[in-house]
Amino acid sequence: MTHEVAVAAKNDNKITVEVFYNGITKKVEANPHQAVNALLQHAIAAFEGVTNAHTLSLFDEAGKELNDQQSVSEAGIREGSKLALRTSAVKGG
Repeated sequence: MTHEVAVAAKNDNKITVEVFYNGITKKVEANPHQAVNALLQHAIAAFEGVTNAHTLSLFDEAGKELNDQQSVSEAGIREGSKLALRTSAVKGG
């Protein structure tokens, strides 16, 4: 396996999604096989100064809260997906 092929294979395990929070959009990388919770943590880290991070969840374009325990691919998150980072009704209250 050449170095170029190895790099391409490594990149196949990553997707990039757009996460919206407080009117700001950031691109965040995700591994389709990791739990949504891992993507959530990456998204929170991408936005400096997030308060009450423990109450936040990711939501899809339809406004449905994503299950933290599902894998990224099981949750239907694909390359270029647009997600919102906002307060969870379950975690917040």
